Amino acid sequence: MLETSIADADSSTPGWQCPQDCLAVHDLHWKHRPVVFVCNEEPGIPTSPQRFIANSLLNTAATNTQEHFYDLFSDGLATVGDWGDLTANQRAVFTSDAGDRMIYHSANRTDAANHLFLQYWMFENFSQRPYGTPLDLDPPNVQHEGDVEHFHITIKLKDTDTPTLKSKWLAPFAATASQHYYAQTLKWDLINGDAAANAHSQEHVEHINSRLVVFIAEGAHATYFVSDPDVGVPDFDGFLGTQGQYAPSPQGAYDKTSPSSTLPSYQLKHVDTTQVGSFLGHWGYYNPNDTGMWSNNGPAGTPFRAAKISGGGLVNLRTQPKTLHNLSRKTSQFTEMAIP
Repeated sequence: MLETSIADADSSTPGWQCPQDCLAVHDLHWKHRPVVFVCNEEPGIPTSPQRFIANSLLNTAATNTQEHFYDLFSDGLATVGDWGDLTANQRAVFTSDAGDRMIYHSANRTDAANHLFLQYWMFENFSQRPYGTPLDLDPPNVQHEGDVEHFHITIKLKDTDTPTLKSKWLAPFAATASQHYYAQTLKWDLINGDAAANAHSQEHVEHINSRLVVFIAEGAHATYFVSDPDVGVPDFDGFLGTQGQYAPSPQGAYDKTSPSSTLPSYQLKHVDTTQVGSFLGHWGYYNPNDTGMWSNNGPAGTPFRAAKISGGGLVNLRTQPKTLHNLSRKTSQFTEMAIP
């Protein structure tokens, strides 16, 4: 497997653009590029960080560290609270530019033998809380400036039972979506890619013509694999391994991924072509003393973006995709979806 630029893999050049001596990772990124649904009332679609950076002051007190941050609106505080209380300028900056729709990609080829992880990243200018949180009334308040969301597709390079059978090479095995510092892994059924009726009954991801279908939660921007107006969210201290997404009757906090519409088009670029991939600090005002599930701190960028393990540990989304996959499996798929 060779990782090269995705620049020539676009709709104007049909077919795969791989070198003759190997298959390029960017071809798989293009083949499986996501079909993205966003809620109909969502102002914060995936975008580049250009508008965010243009309206921010870079705090240099801790340059090139995790405590480095972009202070949106350059006001020395986190711009949070009810959407209706924001100024017209603040709402305009939070609202994504429809002409700047962007999804970023990366890959991890080394974390698991016989597996490749196609990683996708989405940047939004803000994030709201989930619905039904005990801290504010619906509709949810803006929780923090900036947002960096993630999901990945796990590709099995060869079938372990029939390794010489080329028809089973480079087959999608599963997909994992990051959600509120935990995640969800579901199998990719090669035969059945139909949509699930709801979150609690979902057994596999939806895919259309080899493309993964993902849904962005309204306001909170967590990534899901199903259209559902009532997806359970653990109220506090969510961590990898939670099965709250499958609760048939969620109590307390919840996310909405419905009603929604397809994101009509977007650019697909490598994450390291932008500061989303290289910036070591936080996207949004950051106070190291503000901790907890409902912190108002802007999120870390991809170098340190992590999910939580029960007991306080962290799993880096970019460098530890195998652990993220394994710790996020649905209980009923725990054995069949294990990556050794």
